[in-house]
Amino acid sequence: MRFFARFITSVLFCTAVFLGFHAQAVAQQQGTLGFYRYPALHGDTIVFAAEGDLWKVPAVGGVARRLTTHHSEETDPVISPDGQTLAFTARYEGPAELYTMP
Repeated sequence: MRFFARFITSVLFCTAVFLGFHAQAVAQQQGTLGFYRYPALHGDTIVFAAEGDLWKVPAVGGVARRLTTHHSEETDPVISPDGQTLAFTARYEGPAELYTMP
């Protein structure tokens, strides 16, 4: 009986590992994996930093749209209370400075 219990446990473990790797592979193909940092929320919009740039996506999900493409890294986005301006930190010319964009 112990052998059967160990066998079932091993099969379940291997199945869980396989499904985990499969889910990760599917997510990579769909482009959903990444290292998303510094989320800022305003209304139904999320702005976040990833790949050194700022991105915008609806809060309900969907395809993110890149907002910046500079060679330097943009971080710490903050959306103004009225939702009209985005402030962020970047090091375009040396030390970190605050920048804004509509």
